[in-house]
Amino acid sequence: MYACRVGPLPDSSDTDMRPEIAADHGRAHDPHALIAALTEENTRLNRRLERERRIRHQAEDIAEQGLRDLYQRQVRLETLAALAQQLSAALTPEDIGAALSHQVLPAAGAQALSLGLVGADGHGLEWVTVSGFSASALDGLAGGPLAERSVPADAVRSGRPIMIRTSAEYAENYPDTVRWSILSGAESTVGWPLTVGGNPVGILLLAWSESQPLDTAQQSFISAVATMVSQALVRARIYSDEHARAAILQSAVLPNSPVENSGLEACVTYEPADAAQGLGGDWYDIMPLPGNRTYLAVGDVVGHGLSAVEDMAQLRTAGRALAHHGLPPAQLLTELNGFTRHASHGKFATMAVAILDRTTGSLCYSTAGHPPPLFRRSAVGGVSRLADASGPVLGPLREAAYTQNRLEIRPGDILVLYTDGLVECRDMDLETGITRAERIVADWDAAADADVGRGCGLIRELLFARDRADDVCVAVLRFTR
Repeated sequence: MYACRVGPLPDSSDTDMRPEIAADHGRAHDPHALIAALTEENTRLNRRLERERRIRHQAEDIAEQGLRDLYQRQVRLETLAALAQQLSAALTPEDIGAALSHQVLPAAGAQALSLGLVGADGHGLEWVTVSGFSASALDGLAGGPLAERSVPADAVRSGRPIMIRTSAEYAENYPDTVRWSILSGAESTVGWPLTVGGNPVGILLLAWSESQPLDTAQQSFISAVATMVSQALVRARIYSDEHARAAILQSAVLPNSPVENSGLEACVTYEPADAAQGLGGDWYDIMPLPGNRTYLAVGDVVGHGLSAVEDMAQLRTAGRALAHHGLPPAQLLTELNGFTRHASHGKFATMAVAILDRTTGSLCYSTAGHPPPLFRRSAVGGVSRLADASGPVLGPLREAAYTQNRLEIRPGDILVLYTDGLVECRDMDLETGITRAERIVADWDAAADADVGRGCGLIRELLFARDRADDVCVAVLRFTR
């Protein structure tokens, strides 16, 4: 059997419960305890808010850095595209250096940039471009022996980039040239070698006034620039060699002054469109022939540079040979048409030819796609175009026919042979140009001028009155007897 106690349940007045309830009641009414609890809760909330604030700022920094990286990547891509365009037209190392200063210096955020080339002896550097360095720092950039230790020399010798991120690192690695680092204010320095076929040809030197991470993105950008510059240097070298050959060839076949001929005064002016390079496809010829005759010619081949000079030299030589064999102008141009078609690069040329016969006192002439010569009668001063004897340009047509005409020559008469660059340009059509040249020749008081060079001076008014896009060759010829 089970025994149980029967009696009343404990109530709230039970002495076992009173101490706990009393304690809770005491804390609820204790202001100090309440303030402490609130302070603790507020501290927890502040910590949570601070943590959330840090997370938000970190996220904003990451997003902002991502946008900066994206912008920087876009700037570098646009810079490489613009640099490629400029380098494609760069003909000299100086042109390449100018493109680097204009495009790469701002895009890289660098303070200074230099382009150096290995000298002809292979033992030193020659600085082509020095941009952003102070005058006092230039002495430290003077091309020194590659055997000495420096950022440029080490990069060229090793064929590997030299990257210095801080001035302290520079001082540690290159104590002998630390003065240059101080004078230039460079905190970070990069020397990137330029190579062609595995052989060092130069150095691209960059300097920053603030320390750079020189991370993968920066290195990739500088590497791409160095590759493009190396390729441009190859093209510049080829152009330089080609230009030298063309200049030699042109000077060999194009005389500096006309050959003296009995019964004829001549003045010739030649102005290439590119005065700096001085090479073109225009030419003239004045050559004595057997039988008291003189061969006169002015020609123009398509193009510029070495190929144009080569074509000019061949056509000029072929014309002289045909004239020496006694061919009249029309037949001479017929033969030159076939020659041009098979022997020239451009497959296109124009020409004006005349044969002066002093025995008969006559001039026989013809043109091939060329502006008409101008003829001035001394007796009346009138100027006429010799456009009544012509034919197509030399080269394109397999079968081409040319006509010729003849006129009587008197002492004092003047013949002007010229190429189309004199009378044709973007802002002036051919007809207007020829009319203007006619007026200048007609206004020339040839009788009062003992020197036919005065005629050349008048003709030059046409040359310098406008911006020319083509070469010009003009021969002013005065018949004396």
